[in-house]
This record gives sequence, C-alpha cells and structure tokens, in this order.
Amino acid sequence: VNLRCAAADVCATPTSVTIPAGQSTVNFIATGIDIGSTQIEAAAINHDASYLNVETIFPVLRVRNVPSSAVIGNGFNAIYVDAEVPGAYYSTSQLPSASFPVTFTSSIPSVGKITSPVTWTKGAGSSNRATFTAISPGTTQITASSPGFVPATSGVITVNP
Repeated sequence: VNLRCAAADVCATPTSVTIPAGQSTVNFIATGIDIGSTQIEAAAINHDASYLNVETIFPVLRVRNVPSSAVIGNGFNAIYVDAEVPGAYYSTSQLPSASFPVTFTSSIPSVGKITSPVTWTKGAGSSNRATFTAISPGTTQITASSPGFVPATSGVITVNP
C-alpha cells in the first residue's frame, strides 16, 4: 500500500507499508511536522484510494517525579518530562523524531533550583533527568518548556528548614 501525506509540511508517512498475509490492516507511524490539517492517502493497485483526515497539534509536556515537599539541602534527581497528544491513538506514548532540549525553571529560584536544560533523545519515551535542589524555606513550582510544545508547570513544592 502506497502512503503519502497530502501536505508534506504538516506530516510525513512511510512511502509504503505491507499488509501481512491473512490480515486486512497494518499500523504505521505518521510524524507531525508542523501544526495543521491534511489528509493521508493510502493507495493500492486494483483498489480505490482511501483518505484519512488528520490534524496535527502542539503536544503537551507533562512534568513527572516532582516532590511536593523537600528539606533544605536535599536534591531530587529524577524529574523529567514526557508528552501527551490529546486525541492521538496512543496519546501518552509519544516519541520524538529528533533530539531536542527541554528547559526547566523554578518559579522562585531562591527557594529551589533545577538543572537545565536536559535533552529529550530521539526515540526515547521521556527526557533525561533534571535535579531539583531545595535552597531555602518557601514554595516554588517547576515549569518545563520546549519549542513546539505546550509548557507544563508542576504542583507546589514546599521547602522546609
């Protein structure tokens, strides 16, 4: 089956896929290139072409493993992001097609700091880990951002003496 994305600036598909013998369907990965709407065309010899309407949207970052509280001087080295694409077939199993940086910031750096940036490697289910270090009593939040994504902000982190 030959595949193509009608708007190559919006999405990309494999050139073709093979439906296994005895099967009537096959899965393939469509990669979002930019935001927009288009169609994916599937065509095979002796069959009418089929068209699938698709819309690409900004994926939403999700900040993970953020502590709700910490003691001054403690570090947490397992904070990361993954992404969700609302409406996608596997909406929370999104893998990047290229490596890119993720920026983490603390809303009140004097209360807690976080390493930044970290890399989200091509094909990985989540970003590399960032480290949050509690500095002084108070509250802060962590925001993760990267171009092409909706940013995410953690819940409140309370730093205790």
